[in-house]
Amino acid sequence: MEAVKESNRLLFVDTDALITKFFSGFLFTDPDVRKRNDALADAITAINHFDLILFLEPTVAFVQDGTRNEKLLTDREGYSQQIKDLFDEAGMKYHCIDGDYEERYLTARKLIGEAFGI
Repeated sequence: MEAVKESNRLLFVDTDALITKFFSGFLFTDPDVRKRNDALADAITAINHFDLILFLEPTVAFVQDGTRNEKLLTDREGYSQQIKDLFDEAGMKYHCIDGDYEERYLTARKLIGEAFGI
């Protein structure tokens, strides 16, 4: 773990425990299973730390890559708000990014540069 502390690299994480908690609502119907999954996700969230969280708003076209849940198409804004609510409940600060792909890239690059001095 000491090497991690001295690393000069960035790690980009696409999915964390809270995103998994959100998606468990689509996958599990048994309330006991959901309750256990939620408790595990909350415990992992409590020990995780992210220096910068970038939240991509659903302002570009939905692209089915073979893994995306089609139910999300029905209310992309509402589901995005549910995820932001989970971040808020966990006390996690995040930056919302919207616009087209180039605007998203430029905004992310700016935020990363400001956060890490690069």
